[in-house]
This record gives sequence, C-alpha cells and structure tokens, in this order.
Amino acid sequence: MTDHALTAPEPERRRNRRLGAWLVLGVGIALAATQLGPAVPRDQTIVFRLPPAEGRGTTRLDASFTKVGERESHAGVSLTLEAPRPARVRHRLRLPNGDYIVALQLTSGATTGPSAPEKTETSRARRVTLSGDETLIVFEAEGSD
Repeated sequence: MTDHALTAPEPERRRNRRLGAWLVLGVGIALAATQLGPAVPRDQTIVFRLPPAEGRGTTRLDASFTKVGERESHAGVSLTLEAPRPARVRHRLRLPNGDYIVALQLTSGATTGPSAPEKTETSRARRVTLSGDETLIVFEAEGSD
C-alpha cells in the first residue's frame, strides 16, 4: 500500500472541508441562539387587576419592570384611566422573557364637594415571570393580596 492510496482524492477532501465548515457554522449559530434567545424582546400581554374604584376622578397607573438582579428598569408604562375605572386593564409591552420586579403606583384624584381635589396614592411591588403568555398582575388593597 502506498501513501497515495491512504489519502482521499483532492475533490473529496475539498468537499469534506466544506461540509466541516458548514457543520462548525451550524453549531456556532445554535450556541449563539441558546445564549441570546432569552434576551430577545417579545410581545408580552400584561393584565393589571385593580382594586375597586373609590371616587369618580381619573386614575393614573404607573408600572416599571426591572429584571430580577438588575438595578435599572427595562420598561415602564403610564396609563390614565377615566371614570368609571375598569377592574382590569390590558396592556402590551415588548420585553424579554424572565423574572421581573414590577413597581406599581396607583394615583386616584377625587373631588369631594367644594374642597380641593383629593389624591390618594398606593404603591405595590410584585414579582412576575414573563414568558410570552398573558401575565396577570394583581394590584389589591392592603391585606387582600
């Protein structure tokens, strides 16, 4: 047996190299997708369940979404709700899947007779997991969580 008989012909070696390169590229793309996939923003439907409305004024709902373990919020929403305020408010955000701390603030303005408008503010924090499905965030009065 000669050395020439042990080596593949040149066209076959080139084809094998090309196949190897495509295989390495495919594995690299798959690894990158598994690492970057969770960080890709997705449409998230958020449903806020609010406590019963008190008064007839407008209500403002503010919410900020901070990924667990991070300091800066990733997104926020401010909604003005006219009377009569709905019990549930649906909103869409674009955020990556994951665990978030949601800081909620509900500000209600009510006119009580001839006096100046009265404002009430209530704050809550909730931990939620966003997964691309509809997520319910309950904003209840103290003691009814």
